[in-house]
Amino acid sequence: MARALDALISGGLEQQSINASKKKASGSSARKVSPEKLSGMELVHAVYSEEGGDVVGSPTAGFAYFANETDTLVVVSENGKNVNHVTPNVIMISHAMEVAQDLEASFIVHGAQVVCNIRGVSQAGGSYGEAALRAILAYSREQAT
Repeated sequence: MARALDALISGGLEQQSINASKKKASGSSARKVSPEKLSGMELVHAVYSEEGGDVVGSPTAGFAYFANETDTLVVVSENGKNVNHVTPNVIMISHAMEVAQDLEASFIVHGAQVVCNIRGVSQAGGSYGEAALRAILAYSREQAT
């Protein structure tokens, strides 16, 4: 369930995030590579990582960080084709509905509200996708306890 949610939110890039978190947690700062041995993306990634910001991604394929001063997500990648911008609407319309279907969700429309039920956990929303996303989150949280 958690993997489905991660894939849903990240568009399938959850493994890179997990790997980056593991490296940070394992004390990767003890194994720093000399600047002379870094080039291109690895060098840029190292500089941003060492500035203390939260950097997520791969030092070779691309990474992202959030610039608080401009309230902007910055993605650094040599190939713009590797960057996938996903809006909440896309997540609700396609990804959430796919996960809901995999979880055998059912829907009921009540007035202007849609209610999604996943294995006894129900949530309402203003659309099928919103109700599904709410139910997926509620169901996931219930399974975690």
